[in-house]
Amino acid sequence: MLFRSVSQSRYRPEYVLYSDEFSEGVGIGNKINELNSQYPYKKMAILTRTNFQMQAIERALFHNKIPYNMPEGSTFYEQKGIQDMIAFLRLAHDKTNNEAFKRIFNVPNRYVGKVFLEEVSSYAKAKNLSLYQSMLRFPRSTEWRYKRGIAELHSVIHRISSRKRYNVGELIEIIRKDLEYDQYILKEILENEDTDGRLENLDTLVVEAAKYNNVSDFLSEIDNMVVFSQNEDENKVQLMTIHKSKGLEFPVVFIPSVSEGILPHARSSNKNEEKRLLYVAITRAETELFISSTAMYNNKLMEESEFLCNIFNKSKITK
Repeated sequence: MLFRSVSQSRYRPEYVLYSDEFSEGVGIGNKINELNSQYPYKKMAILTRTNFQMQAIERALFHNKIPYNMPEGSTFYEQKGIQDMIAFLRLAHDKTNNEAFKRIFNVPNRYVGKVFLEEVSSYAKAKNLSLYQSMLRFPRSTEWRYKRGIAELHSVIHRISSRKRYNVGELIEIIRKDLEYDQYILKEILENEDTDGRLENLDTLVVEAAKYNNVSDFLSEIDNMVVFSQNEDENKVQLMTIHKSKGLEFPVVFIPSVSEGILPHARSSNKNEEKRLLYVAITRAETELFISSTAMYNNKLMEESEFLCNIFNKSKITK
């Protein structure tokens, strides 16, 4: 639902307040299709403050059949934490999925490493079993060394595969809680001085996944989106974080979710640096600039960014 739009004349910034990130993605997609008669897709860019904002935008572009490119690498669904959650879902949905097993058999670390995988693989080949089935049927002489790790993985896979009335978002929350996955991520962040917002990514995944009551439908949608994002057509909308946009210019620029907590970011203690980032994003636009914010994000109430008052010469922007 669109609440309102201000300053809509061409060559001036246009501001739109949306109800949530999903309606924002749809609105941006619709605007891109409207402008496509004047500008090729590759002349348009969507610049985000954070990685977790990519999810709703990618989904909207996919459903609008708008090709997009992410110069900084992986899509939302190809990021590590997201891939881990998806692998757990894949294995719970299909116990014969060996690739999913290989990804998460030791995530978080349960002290079953390379040697364990080699033994599981050898036994699976000898008995014509999947890796997961092989793990559960280890000879007792071998199993005792890995008993705790096997029990933990079996427990979480069994739990999420048996919860038939849970939506997919709730299943992901079970994985996070049972395996203390958030603590695992926080430890990695501290050890690597990582600030890429991976916990926010997981929260975003949960909100989106909660719309699905069927794991198969959810996984199929993700697979289709990944394939779509790998289209080799060079005429694509550019989707990137503001940090990656420095030195680039585009005739059309969208800056979504200019809201308190996102831009300026809640974890930033330097308000001037956040303001500078917004300035960088604004000055990437050569001709048309579209700024938006949302009343809700990840099911949480949001406030419009204080920076908007300066851009639109208003003492206060009201709903």
